[in-house]
Amino acid sequence: MNAYALPRSPREGQLTQGFISDKTGFDLGELFADDEDVRKYFQRSTLESIFPYETFDQGALDEMSAAVVSNRWHMEPSSSELPPGR
Repeated sequence: MNAYALPRSPREGQLTQGFISDKTGFDLGELFADDEDVRKYFQRSTLESIFPYETFDQGALDEMSAAVVSNRWHMEPSSSELPPGR
């Protein structure tokens, strides 16, 4: 997987949730608790242990994790997103 070949949404110029999910399965388990959980999941060693017949490029994974964090895909709500009193 090469960073330059990552498909992006033509309208927004960003990586798509569907593509990242297809390549990494990031949204198949429990929600990520925070940004650090996302970064840990998107480490080459982590994903190659889950998908032993795949090879991952760490630069591409860094881009994917940044997209997941910035869009808060499959992440627990942050304290600023919770209603008052929760």
